[in-house]
Amino acid sequence: MMVMTCVLITAGSAAGEGPPAKSPSHSEHLLVYQNPNPQYHADFPSIARAEDDSLVVILRKCGSWAYEANFQRNIGTFFDADTEIIVIRSTDGGQTFEPIADNPVFAGLTCDPAIRRLAGGRLMACAIVGEAGPRSQRQQMKGVLHRHFPRFDTVITFEGVGVRFSEDNGLTWGEQTLAIPFAPESLYNMRKPVELADGTLMMPLAVGYPWRSRFVGIIRSWDRGLSWGDESYIAEDPQGRYRWVTGTDYWEPALGLQANGRLICVYVESRKDKSTGFHGQLLYSHSGDAGYTWTLPTPTGLQGSFPSLTTLRDGGYLLTFSSRYGSTGTVEAAFSSDGHTWERRLALRSEPDHTFYYPDSIELPDGDILTVYMTSPPTKVRIVEAVRWHP
Repeated sequence: MMVMTCVLITAGSAAGEGPPAKSPSHSEHLLVYQNPNPQYHADFPSIARAEDDSLVVILRKCGSWAYEANFQRNIGTFFDADTEIIVIRSTDGGQTFEPIADNPVFAGLTCDPAIRRLAGGRLMACAIVGEAGPRSQRQQMKGVLHRHFPRFDTVITFEGVGVRFSEDNGLTWGEQTLAIPFAPESLYNMRKPVELADGTLMMPLAVGYPWRSRFVGIIRSWDRGLSWGDESYIAEDPQGRYRWVTGTDYWEPALGLQANGRLICVYVESRKDKSTGFHGQLLYSHSGDAGYTWTLPTPTGLQGSFPSLTTLRDGGYLLTFSSRYGSTGTVEAAFSSDGHTWERRLALRSEPDHTFYYPDSIELPDGDILTVYMTSPPTKVRIVEAVRWHP
């Protein structure tokens, strides 16, 4: 078993500065999943603790389309037309994982899977779903145009968010329902929903690409996930309504809920006047009225991408995200008691010439944290790893 060193980061560190100094604390670094075909990707993990205390991870198992696009045609894309979204489970605290579902939870062109355990023990799985096909089939494809790759004769559309539920800890899954939010805009990110005290479900989304700047919002389900609607905006740049290059992107939203019902959304600000890629300033907004109104975007003091919020048993928040320091990629964590001030920053994983995406964390019964993430080592396919650590 490999042992990774946790790293303490001073507040306000920015991308491009030197890598942070090391700390003496340690944590276990684990391989969660790699595609059985060594040429194909595995990515987009999300984790939940099921009612039987097993750890359940939903992730994307890519196929030949992504291999051809990325390695043979050098397109460099996260899309895959023949994806399987699968569920794997650990019964030993994350040391080992095995597939548990007979069939994919979602299949085809799909991305951004997320999983959450709801009140009563149900598991909710959701993912953005769409279609990919040649130009000649566009009129038969559902959804909003999202990308066009002429060299690959491929059109990509997104139709909405697919949602399925499991009553038996992920062994079997019910029929898919489909949410089509913010039509006719296109979806770009979807992350874990939260469940309010009365059972209302709220799902954070980033939408708006490609003809306008991205903005973040939520959709609601009043009937425990059977139907979705009543969109609300959290943050957007009005200039982005008119032209993509003039507006500021808000995207990669993470939604959190405190015991008093107060909501927080942490998201990435991506500036069009800077070449930041996925990386940007992490902002937050609060809502005290069940998501109808939100405070203005406020800096957290952190830089990074792909934030994820976990509400801990003590009522505080754990924020995990990825970042870069020169050529070094990191998976980082920060804590907050109120969602306003973020302290005790740690680097859970730090590796030169690696890129990390989509960290997601779960608190274990013994107080340890298991954080899963996807990584892209140099010139290699994407795999899913985890780090088990004690805060």
